[in-house]
Amino acid sequence: MNLRLSKILATKTLGETGTEPITITAKDLITAIRVMVIATNAGVTWSDHPAANVTKVEIVDGSDVLHSLTGKCAEAFDFYQRPRARSSMIEMRNGRGIACVFDINFGRYLGDEQLAFDPTKYKNPQLNITWDIDVCQTDASAGTMEVHALLMEDVTVAPIGFLMTKEVKAYTPAADTWEYTDLPLDYPMRTLGIQCQVGGAGFATSLADVKLSEDNDKRIPINEVANTLARIYGPEMGLYSEFVRIVLTNALAAYYVTPGQDCRLTATTMVASTAVQAQAAQGGKVNIQGENAGQAQFNVTGCIPHSVIPIPFGRRDDIETWYDVTRLGNLKLSLKGGGAAAGTYRIVTEQLRRY
Repeated sequence: MNLRLSKILATKTLGETGTEPITITAKDLITAIRVMVIATNAGVTWSDHPAANVTKVEIVDGSDVLHSLTGKCAEAFDFYQRPRARSSMIEMRNGRGIACVFDINFGRYLGDEQLAFDPTKYKNPQLNITWDIDVCQTDASAGTMEVHALLMEDVTVAPIGFLMTKEVKAYTPAADTWEYTDLPLDYPMRTLGIQCQVGGAGFATSLADVKLSEDNDKRIPINEVANTLARIYGPEMGLYSEFVRIVLTNALAAYYVTPGQDCRLTATTMVASTAVQAQAAQGGKVNIQGENAGQAQFNVTGCIPHSVIPIPFGRRDDIETWYDVTRLGNLKLSLKGGGAAAGTYRIVTEQLRRY
């Protein structure tokens, strides 16, 4: 088998908002699609993480949705799929590019011959990427986009299917209140993702409890405090390390990073005469202050990117051990909002979709 990188969208200049439809014309199997959206920074004030500039990335075949995530959830699931994290750097300085980069993974690893996306199985598969270039930095008005596919050639066996990752629900949480969601039962589930990101707040206050029940509580696979799940599954999936360059202000200012739990931050200035003070990140948000408008850089290490708690089912490399929800009559996820519940929470499933 050979792996070949194919450019399916050459570097394209973006306006402030829009959706780019890309017809997938490849006939070879696709093990992953890499999306890169870069905004041109035009100021020093942050309003969100660069991944927030991608409001939706989806693959459709007519009305059939084969993949659908926000940029933040896409970055998180890409990280959980990898044996090692991609080097991450955010360049938040005037005139520099601030990037959102992630892979849409169709297999358990790159080059997985058993799980891959076969475009010939569909009539008109299309990748749609929706962006809003100034979500991360309010003064930004321009950027670029590139998309590549990693193709598999000379595969000796036909794949049985691919990993289908989709947002099931997005909702506005309420503090100390339960939200109930019926999960899909059409395909076996490999991972359940719960994003409960509140900038400056940890899981202990943003999401209280998580319960997963089968057939009206006939069996309850999960009934746990959300913070406990984060502490169990976050470190198991590995640490995320990120390098950030910023322009300081003489008052505490918010900066946004990828790790959402157990963060460790080390900041240094790029000008010897400038002091810097940093507060540890919670929920992907860190506050930093400098003596003057000098420049600084910092490393942040932690787990659970973009506050997406991953709940894996079975051994991640063994298809036969994944959660066979197709045998159930009902599967309900119950989430109780914490005292700091705010923003939008999202529920994501990663399933085995067979051909």
